[in-house]
Amino acid sequence: MQSNQMLDAQLINLRRNGKENVTHKCAIEEGHLKQLKTSGVFSLSYPLSLLSLLIWFHTVLFFCQRGREGQRALTTKSFKFATDAAGRKFVTMAHDEASKNHPGDVHDSSSNKKEATMYESGESNHGYKALKLYLEKINLKCNAFFQYPKSNLRPEDNVWFEYRPLGVNNLANMMNKISEVAGLSTTYTNHSIRATAITLWSSAGVPN
Repeated sequence: MQSNQMLDAQLINLRRNGKENVTHKCAIEEGHLKQLKTSGVFSLSYPLSLLSLLIWFHTVLFFCQRGREGQRALTTKSFKFATDAAGRKFVTMAHDEASKNHPGDVHDSSSNKKEATMYESGESNHGYKALKLYLEKINLKCNAFFQYPKSNLRPEDNVWFEYRPLGVNNLANMMNKISEVAGLSTTYTNHSIRATAITLWSSAGVPN
C-alpha cells in the first residue's frame, strides 16, 4: 500500500510539472465506422460476431466500458431493459462500473455510466437488437456477461456460448481483432472506442 501511495504522489508531481507523457488514442474515423457496419464483421448469425465483436463493441461505445477488468466483471444481470415516457425501448446499465485501482482490488466505483442508454433502432445489426438476442443465446450456467463462443453449433441452437468467461487478455485485444477482421487500414485499440464515443457525443451537442 505504501509503495502505491508513493507512486501516486510521484505521478501527481509529474503532472504538476508538465512532465506527464500522455498519448491520446485517436477516434475511429467516420469511414471506418461505416466499413464496420458493411464489412460483415457485425453479424447476428454467428456467436463470434454477435458477442466478441458486435456486443462487445457496442457495450464499450455506448457505456465507455474500456477497462478490461471492468468488462470482465460484467454479469448477465448488468443490463436492464426499459421503456421511456414516449414509448421508446432502451437498455441501460444496472450498476456502476467495476474498476481496478490497485493490483487485486476490483470493485464498483461510482460513475455516470448508469445514465447512458442504448435505444432500439431499426438497423439490422444495432446494439439493442444484438443485446436482446445475445441474452437469449448465452450459457445461463455462466454468470459472466462475456462468454466464449462455441466452435461447433447451428444457428437454431438454443445456446451459442460455453460455460466459460472470456478472459481479460482476450477482452484487452478486442478492437485490434475487430480492426483486422473488418480489414480496416488502421489498427485501433480499445481506448479508441472511448475517444469515438466522446467525439460522437460532442458532434451531437452533448455538453462536456
